[in-house]
Amino acid sequence: MDKIKILALLAAAVLLLTGCMKVKYSQAELYPENSVMMSYDGQTATEYKISGGVLFKDDAILGKYEEAGSNLYLFTDERGVGVAKDQISQRGLNKFTIYVFTPNKELRIAEYSASGGVCKAFAEGKFVSLKEHFSGYASSAPLYSYSFSASVSQSASANVISRYEYVGSRLKNSRAFLQSPHTALGNTVKESIEWHRDKLRDICKIKF
Repeated sequence: MDKIKILALLAAAVLLLTGCMKVKYSQAELYPENSVMMSYDGQTATEYKISGGVLFKDDAILGKYEEAGSNLYLFTDERGVGVAKDQISQRGLNKFTIYVFTPNKELRIAEYSASGGVCKAFAEGKFVSLKEHFSGYASSAPLYSYSFSASVSQSASANVISRYEYVGSRLKNSRAFLQSPHTALGNTVKESIEWHRDKLRDICKIKF
């Protein structure tokens, strides 16, 4: 299936989901149960759903989520099995994935990897490989989606490659995007990398 067809399916799927679940979405900010969001990585559109205290990926259970403010978190290990945040550094995982689900707002999926253990490498000031797919929403409608990969340490980043996967009309017609779409994305990715640094310090229990 070519990219244009996938984008059309993504938009149609989200419109269908938001239409069918209009009443439930009105409660989603307070009660995220049954919230549905889509992630697009440039090749495949994937449905993520919160229901019964667990996160589903295309109807398959990923695991129970953790709550932190308005965000819902879930971590999976190298095999895709749910893992508690406190276990990541203890187990010395070479690869793990974080899912951050904010109903009606954003879906962030990021994979960290490093030989010898992600936390060990990061604590020693070495680079950790990072891949992220991000989908942003406005009032339950898809606003934009981007992907990037980078090498990230506590003090630097390198090999940053990013691209928009989907851009809705609301963002496409904004002044910042029209003036310089690449600059807009670059600034967004820069902020995301800083977010990941803070998150890795928290996960790996590294103090400043």
